Amino acid sequence: MIQAVIFDLDGTLVDSFEDIAHAANHALTSLGHEERSFAEIKSHVGHGLRNLLSGLVSEANSEEIDRMMELVKSYYMDHPTDFTTTYPGASEMLDRLAELGIQTGVLSNKLDSLVQKIGVDLGFADKMGAVWGHREGFPLKPDPTSLLAILAEMGVSPAECLVVGDASPDRLLARNAGTQFCGVTFGMTDRSGWEAEGVDWCVDSLEEIAELTETIAAGRTD
Repeated sequence: MIQAVIFDLDGTLVDSFEDIAHAANHALTSLGHEERSFAEIKSHVGHGLRNLLSGLVSEANSEEIDRMMELVKSYYMDHPTDFTTTYPGASEMLDRLAELGIQTGVLSNKLDSLVQKIGVDLGFADKMGAVWGHREGFPLKPDPTSLLAILAEMGVSPAECLVVGDASPDRLLARNAGTQFCGVTFGMTDRSGWEAEGVDWCVDSLEEIAELTETIAAGRTD
């Protein structure tokens, strides 16, 4: 029986790519580099900010990458939701899970202050029992410490939790914490990617999550 569903943020609950791309281009142009297309930026997303920037400006040395990273962070702190939106069906899905008596939360590797602001700006924070970003004293995902702390606050065991995410670190988080996992196909990983990783559950839209919790409760695999 699923008692809690914990979501990753970027690529799972919200589509934040355009704001991230604008922040990257701000850093590039501030230091005299040309803007990059969204397609080029997207091809480097998913491996951390330093790798993103070094991939876009291969000739930059470590010191310049450090400067670009600070520019990205500063710009993004001021513009986290200019273009970011929740994925279709997010609000209705959260309402349906609440009707089923299932608690929900977000756990992201973004700074906690940013995650809190995004949650308020996009209106999902007040629908959830936990909204967590990276907090001081807690290691980043896929370390399970933050997730286990959230579940302890909720009074839910790991076996009663479903983690939903769009990339391998989310799957590893679930494995490390002893929870169940569902991949989404509209973020960093498509269906074939999840099948290659051998995940049990995979959905193409957020609307499917509530039904999936009932499927799991019934012990079905369809």
